[in-house]
Amino acid sequence: MQMSLIIVLREIENCPDFEIPTMSREEKLCEEHFTSTYNRDETGRFIVKMPLSRDPSCLGDSKQMALRSLIHCGED
Repeated sequence: MQMSLIIVLREIENCPDFEIPTMSREEKLCEEHFTSTYNRDETGRFIVKMPLSRDPSCLGDSKQMALRSLIHCGED
């Protein structure tokens, strides 16, 4: 038993170095946005600001439309 553990340990130590994959530009931007805007509420849930590339007014009345759709889905 002890000899097999030594063999396993040697195999692990001889394992080639693990390379950390590089992130794409988009992944880096996502990571930066998350780390600069997140916080946690009292239940431990993450709250992150919505990343918008344009002025939020371009969304129009989409919140009300989304709420109506959600309510309608719950009626079924």
